[in-house]
Amino acid sequence: MNQKINKINKKLRKKLDKERYEHTLGVMYTASALAMCHNADIEQALLAGLLHDCAKCIPNDKKIKLCLPPTVADPAFPIMFSGII
Repeated sequence: MNQKINKINKKLRKKLDKERYEHTLGVMYTASALAMCHNADIEQALLAGLLHDCAKCIPNDKKIKLCLPPTVADPAFPIMFSGII
């Protein structure tokens, strides 16, 4: 694994609960095995597998605020949510 993947792996180990982290490692290795079988980029597969659940530990309200522009995520504009979500 390259340094970028190792760095992300260390961060996720701290953030995810044990079961989620073990699941993530399994997906990462399965993704790399599939990449090998299909002559795809193994590094990209490792990274995709590693990141596939990276936001599971973030509460939904915080995810929404991270994804939307500040004016839309502001609770003062609840009507905006119905057209986006």
